[in-house]
Amino acid sequence: MTDLTKVSTIELYKELHKRENTTVEIILNKCYGGFKLSKFALKELGHKVTPLCDTWELICKYNTDRCNTKLIELIKLHGSEKISGRSSKLEIEHIDLIDGDGICETDGFEYIEWGVGGIGDYILGE
Repeated sequence: MTDLTKVSTIELYKELHKRENTTVEIILNKCYGGFKLSKFALKELGHKVTPLCDTWELICKYNTDRCNTKLIELIKLHGSEKISGRSSKLEIEHIDLIDGDGICETDGFEYIEWGVGGIGDYILGE
């Protein structure tokens, strides 16, 4: 069995597709404004954050990896308020990769909508 804590999101999706239980934890922004990480979160994830650091580039990396186990654990350990960046409220949701759940957003506020295509397709860019 594959250790799912050490695989990319695409590998995670492919591995879960083989299993009966395809529900995973995923990070969504539950606030108007968009997906952002605090400087504290970036430091905890191992990034050197300086006044001249381009934190936006780092945040974009995690925005495309919504199943990132390290980030999920940080939210569980420290709470959304400490991990979320300005105008952001990152929360953990449970979503089924196969049965047609999808991420939708309005002005940065994200939600799960059924019947819009599987989140696995979103992750794979299909």
